[in-house]
Amino acid sequence: MSLIELKTTEEFVEAISEQAVSLSKIQFSEDFKKLFLFYVETFKDQINSMDWDFLSIEFWFDSGQLILYPESFEYERLDPYMCLVFQYYQIYFDQLITQNISDEVLEEESIEIKQKVIDCVNGVLNELSTYILTELNRKKIYLKYFGVTKEFVFKEEVLGL
Repeated sequence: MSLIELKTTEEFVEAISEQAVSLSKIQFSEDFKKLFLFYVETFKDQINSMDWDFLSIEFWFDSGQLILYPESFEYERLDPYMCLVFQYYQIYFDQLITQNISDEVLEEESIEIKQKVIDCVNGVLNELSTYILTELNRKKIYLKYFGVTKEFVFKEEVLGL
């Protein structure tokens, strides 16, 4: 595993990963899984005491940030949250910018990478579904995947017993 700089506060847990889906889907998944399990163990009591409707997962391609948090029906982001920064994507995005890639090509690349990241994260969450539902005391959990903005939902999923 390649998680570095693990940081925890009362509001979040954050780490940096040197992985990317294109480098190693297995290592990428393991890094996400490791931090997610730590997040649940650290904050499950706090999360269980809140009124929330679904988990939102955002992937910000330009900064390499994958952010996960509980959210209420009104799209109100709640703390605590989890942030996993994939350095590879920060570097890759900066390289694309310095190459003066057209906005159209940059958008296509962004969508392709977001889809791969979302599919990988969704696979891990489905693998852990029984654990997640048990620890967060739910019969089902709605997952919503976004990019940098909430204007477009990339994927919706329901974890259920």
